Amino acid sequence: MKNIFTIRILFMGMLVLASVLFSPSVVWSQDIEAYTEAIRWNPNDAGVYFNRGNAYAMKGEHDKAIADFTQAIRLNPDFVEAHFNRGLLFVHKNDYNKAIADFTQVIHLNPVDANAFYSRGIIYANMGENNKAIEDFSQSIYINPYAAVVYYSRGIMYANIGENNKAIADFTQAIEFNPNFIEAYFNRGNAYSKNNDFNRAIADFTEVIRFNPNHANAYFNRGNVHANRQNYDKAIEDFSQAIRLDPNYADAYFNRGNIHFKQSNYNMAIADYTQTIRLNPSYDVYNNRGNAYFNLQNFDKAIEDFEASLRINQNHANAKANLEKAKQLRGW
Repeated sequence: MKNIFTIRILFMGMLVLASVLFSPSVVWSQDIEAYTEAIRWNPNDAGVYFNRGNAYAMKGEHDKAIADFTQAIRLNPDFVEAHFNRGLLFVHKNDYNKAIADFTQVIHLNPVDANAFYSRGIIYANMGENNKAIEDFSQSIYINPYAAVVYYSRGIMYANIGENNKAIADFTQAIEFNPNFIEAYFNRGNAYSKNNDFNRAIADFTEVIRFNPNHANAYFNRGNVHANRQNYDKAIEDFSQAIRLDPNYADAYFNRGNIHFKQSNYNMAIADYTQTIRLNPSYDVYNNRGNAYFNLQNFDKAIEDFEASLRINQNHANAKANLEKAKQLRGW
């Protein structure tokens, strides 16, 4: 199943929330020179460095922003917001260790900062530290039990470690707080599918499509559920729609080809496998196309594909067996 993970885009939006604590009337388009002039008049004002750092950040000049947040912290080591915003920028630069250090300091200074736990959890998530991420998301939820995105994020982590029921519970809670949370419906559909709860999975993917009729992955995943239920005509419809929305969707061609193969529509299967090979060649698709050629008694083409499969993966047992069978029938 196709999973989507859309958490990291939330970081830069959080930067705005942590700003203007020392200058409520600041406008982000305001000339940075004004802050620089203020620093010349009072070089020990941590708040001015902080606000200039925010201005640099909003302009995309992240190194300068980090330098200003760092100076603000030198002047005021307990400056929670400076640690927080610098942490966000370290995340943007993929410097996760420094980001973790900043968010950990925020938590030390303010143990009830739900955003700091959430932000550190995001870093652990992107580092593949699922259990640590779950711990931080859980603490964030304990402090603020009403943030849909945190339940969603924890649900992603539970899904990653195979705790599908817990993932479903979190996605459901996220949807209760935000009924338009498309990603929560989508990933809950994935979790239902993994639990073989196909009716609920289809309902969630259908809801995603209702929100966004151009969501190719939702059609693809719903097609997989229909295929698992052996409802092949509906599966083909969904895979075809996914392809219409994304003509380079290799997995959709491959899965539709597999359905055509199951229905003994070998020429149609070959056409889809050929498109898959054009987009993303793999030993499996060569082997499958070889089987389709084999069933059409086109043994020369079948042999070519089985050999191509083995060139990619010389240990592919099925391709080896199929190749020998095709050669025998070809009289080699």
